[in-house]
Amino acid sequence: MVSININSMMDYQESIMKMFNDESPASQYRRWFNEQGKLFTDVDVELSKSLSHDLKSEIKQCYTNCAKAVLFDYRNQYDYYEGQVYWKGIPIDHAFLVKDNKVVDITFGIDPKIRIKRAKKYGIDLKEKDHEFGTEYFGVKIPRAKLLKLVSGKRTHLPTSFLYWETLK
Repeated sequence: MVSININSMMDYQESIMKMFNDESPASQYRRWFNEQGKLFTDVDVELSKSLSHDLKSEIKQCYTNCAKAVLFDYRNQYDYYEGQVYWKGIPIDHAFLVKDNKVVDITFGIDPKIRIKRAKKYGIDLKEKDHEFGTEYFGVKIPRAKLLKLVSGKRTHLPTSFLYWETLK
């Protein structure tokens, strides 16, 4: 059994790697993910809020929210990342955007009043009074062309980083 002491996103990534130490596809993917992944700690809060509002982002739909943002980003301003967000001490699988080396989180950018209301339909009782963003984000950039190819024609988007990794082999 692997002992896990998570104080940061990098502790989490390190603990995951201890579990994937063979040559299985899952281990190969995790090694690639850790080598290619990038850590971000700076969030563009105002852009996250405004883009979230403009795109009518949905709670629990980070992959769809971000894929939609990239699809409608005609000026190619945003890079699409998949990985985890460290939120309230918990690493959560997550998709997010990056612009000028700052995270644009259009899922956590949903207005708290709307987020609380939407969360109730999933049976989640949020008690936020203000926007709450993650403290750390770690993810792999998926190039726009690959992302659009992987998600085209789908209404809901799931994590695509594993599918992207498979195209690189």
